[in-house]
Amino acid sequence: MFNLNVMKINMVVNISVALSLYLIAITSLGWSQEAKIPETIDKIELLQNQLSINPKNVEIRLELAQLYLKIENYRSASIEYQEIINSYNQQQDVATIIQANYGLGLSYAGLEKYEDAIVFYKKAILYNPNRAHIHAAYGAALFQLHRYDDALKVYTIAYGIEPQDIMILHQLGNIYSKLGNTSMAIEFQEKVISLQPSFAEAYYQLGLLYAKENRYNDSIAAYEKAYIEDSELIQSLYNLSQVYLRIGNRDVAIEKMQLFQERKAIIEPLNKLKGALQRSNNRIEKAKIQANIARYYLNIYDYERAVVEYEKAIGFNSKVVEAYNGIGIAYMMLNRFPEAIKSQQKAIALNPEFANAYASIALLYLKQKKYELALNHYRQAISISVKNAENRNLSLEFESYKKIGLILISQKSYLDAISAFQASIQINPDDSEIHYNIGLAYANEEKYQNALSSISKAIEIYKHDQGRNTKDPFKSDIKPGFLSGMYLILGELNEKLYDPDNAKLAYINADTAQSYNALAQLTTKLADKNNQIKNQMLKEALSYANHAIELDSSIASLYNTRAIISFKLGEWEIAEKSIKKAIELEPNNPIYQEGLNQILKK
Repeated sequence: MFNLNVMKINMVVNISVALSLYLIAITSLGWSQEAKIPETIDKIELLQNQLSINPKNVEIRLELAQLYLKIENYRSASIEYQEIINSYNQQQDVATIIQANYGLGLSYAGLEKYEDAIVFYKKAILYNPNRAHIHAAYGAALFQLHRYDDALKVYTIAYGIEPQDIMILHQLGNIYSKLGNTSMAIEFQEKVISLQPSFAEAYYQLGLLYAKENRYNDSIAAYEKAYIEDSELIQSLYNLSQVYLRIGNRDVAIEKMQLFQERKAIIEPLNKLKGALQRSNNRIEKAKIQANIARYYLNIYDYERAVVEYEKAIGFNSKVVEAYNGIGIAYMMLNRFPEAIKSQQKAIALNPEFANAYASIALLYLKQKKYELALNHYRQAISISVKNAENRNLSLEFESYKKIGLILISQKSYLDAISAFQASIQINPDDSEIHYNIGLAYANEEKYQNALSSISKAIEIYKHDQGRNTKDPFKSDIKPGFLSGMYLILGELNEKLYDPDNAKLAYINADTAQSYNALAQLTTKLADKNNQIKNQMLKEALSYANHAIELDSSIASLYNTRAIISFKLGEWEIAEKSIKKAIELEPNNPIYQEGLNQILKK
């Protein structure tokens, strides 16, 4: 039987730095930061259900508000926090009213209502003036209102309470910079770096500050580090270009500017989406924009971040089907298959005609070798797509038929596999991989002429595509060595069909250790049938065997082939040396041991 070397395909303008990082500060008021973001949406649904049963439960409402805040659904958070404040009575724990006022302040800051935010920060401080993060959030709101002197006073209080807090130090540096006190600004940003050497924004600010003091080498180093730590901080590249121009290094300045333009073209769409999200006041619209932000991170392979951003989209609107699908894809890429399936199933629950979710679940089952479940879901995906005549997803159908064929060929259901592959060909007749797999299926059915035609077609398409150097949206990325593998199979098929000349040509075109080994064996067989030129042909076979070993000296069978040919030529020492090398590589192979015994007898 032929080796089933089937190609397997893998599917698969911020509000302010101060605000976004100070959302973490709510942990100091009792909310466990260790709650994993992937569990957030499930927890929100659970809390909403609990609250509908017991609407007066402050603890549930407070936890729900905190979760809304975490996924940046500021409007929903503000509603829950306001409800807690309105229902507060003196018998309740004072920590609750502090959390509610602080949380409401953060919510208003997220909505860019900084004056309203300040009102509630002040109320929280009245209850407890010793919470550094509340002072810091208050200072951040003042900073956003350009009230830098007032912000400095408030941040100084926060600093007195928490002198090692990274964000407090960073914001103090920013305020001093705005007030024109460069030396103090540098001092605080350098403190940040000493405590947290990976803080990109601090390096960026230091780049600006060093440049002001004409410390250009320090500025360059700071900007470089900022970009290393955060590749989305592309303004670092632009500023680097400007600094290099100042010191007269025009070539590097141009290089950095070109990199800035390249990265800007990639980052700009993300920044536009973030800006649109910030401007929108419509919850449904926000959910769509947020899902697009998440897709950006999915497309750049940042799967953890993609999950977080998709969770935010669901926080705005729990019926965003694409978000559940996106989370499922991200989890799949993270090899978290049960969570991925659960997320795709949620997408199907919202839209039972969502073919992509069925195809995604099918792939997840395929990766877990649950082949029957995979087949069922691929067929369901195809069925849904076919029924949707106006918006058929031909790419999905093509890929699903291909995967069905791969599963069936692995189960040795070769004729059924051929039918599935042929359905793929009806959608896209110019996929070399499909024709190759059909050829393998025919070969295993011993229909060698059909197999030969399919493999030949696969090679023809592949070489044509390589010549055009184009990217077909239906085609998957072909692994290196694919063409060589096809030629190797072609050689074997020609041998089966008693066509040694074409077999030889195919093996030479494959140009691998395995193909030259096969060529050596074929030539040896032909030599045994032709006594007149037997020695001449055996020497030719030996040259092929030697070339195979030159291409890969780590394969035991190649030395075994050389040993057999040398034995036939009467070159006993070469034969003995070769078979001993084969045994060294595979000491437990009984065939090689028997070969050595035969050679030693001679």
